[in-house]
Amino acid sequence: MPKYKVVVKVKAEVEYEVEIEDADSERDAEEQAINQWRTKLPEDFQVEKGYIQSWEAEAEQLTWECHECGEEITREQYLNFDEMCEEDYLHAPR
Repeated sequence: MPKYKVVVKVKAEVEYEVEIEDADSERDAEEQAINQWRTKLPEDFQVEKGYIQSWEAEAEQLTWECHECGEEITREQYLNFDEMCEEDYLHAPR
C-alpha cells in the first residue's frame, strides 16, 4: 500500500461570557474578559471532541505501488520509472 504524510490542523471553538464592572472602555472590558480565559474555559477544552468546529488536512503521497509487481516505490522511482519499480522498468517491453 502507498504511504502518505498527512498534516492535520484541528480547529476548536468555545465561548464564555463574563461581566466586567470596573472597565474604563469597551476595549478595556474586552481585554479584561479575554485575560480570564484560563479560568473560564471548560476543563476538558483541549480534549473534548464536541468543541471541534472544523478539520483541515493536507496530504502528500510519499510512496506508490509499482503497476507491474505491486511493490512499494519512492517518489523518485515514480518520477524516473513511470509508475514502475526499477526491476520492472528494465524488463518492460519497449
